[in-house]
Amino acid sequence: MIRVEQKIDIVADRIGVHGPVDHQRAVLCLGDRQLAQHGETCQKQQAEPFTNGLRRVWGRSGIPISVIIADDHALTVGGTRSAIGALSEFEVVGTAGNGIEAISQIKRLSPDCAVLDLVMPGASGLEVLLEARRWSPKTKIAVVTGSPSAKTLRRLIGAGADGLFLKSGSVEELCQGLRDIVAGRTVVGAGVRRYIEEGAANDSLTHRETEVLQCIARGLSNNGIAEHLGISAKTVDNHRTNLMRKLEVHSTATLLVRAMRDGLIEP
Repeated sequence: MIRVEQKIDIVADRIGVHGPVDHQRAVLCLGDRQLAQHGETCQKQQAEPFTNGLRRVWGRSGIPISVIIADDHALTVGGTRSAIGALSEFEVVGTAGNGIEAISQIKRLSPDCAVLDLVMPGASGLEVLLEARRWSPKTKIAVVTGSPSAKTLRRLIGAGADGLFLKSGSVEELCQGLRDIVAGRTVVGAGVRRYIEEGAANDSLTHRETEVLQCIARGLSNNGIAEHLGISAKTVDNHRTNLMRKLEVHSTATLLVRAMRDGLIEP
């Protein structure tokens, strides 16, 4: 049996592998550069490279990257766990059904990565993110949401979220995003970027337009809004027209849906 002694310890790449390589049992978990180093070592010792049995793992000391998943919907947790569990370099070490459980698990396990739902009982994804920075600052945080608000998404970015994804996005986008996050990159999914860009229009709303929008959400008529704000019904109609133009909608119903989605009014 041919044995090749191989020692690799590259902290920057989060890989540390020590021990022998043989042709019966894979003991190395390497990235591309480390696979090349293994080939060079084999060549020097006139041994056949052991590439067929090697697998890639990006965790510390060759250990799979630990992940916890937090979402109050069991089906979502199950699907996310299956998708992440299929990746050889990741290992799901815990799940949580609410924000308080998520904080507790992050504090106790200090995982490499946490995948959080934005809206959960107990504590939101944003609140979990802020707590995680206190108890486990090295944990990478990915937030996944099905009801995005451009304002909230910007707050998540400002709070230091490492990744933002939509639940309507693909499994492939999430999995590749987690790889990039662990590699030290900040990832904003394509769908999230669209919401943020569309939300920029909200920033152009005047204070009076926002007041009119809130009155519309309360079900007031143009005359009712005019009386409430002390302006004419014609002025109210002009504000309503401007709101629809800026938010790119064509009816009161879609105006309210867009306003709730963007966090301009409460659901």
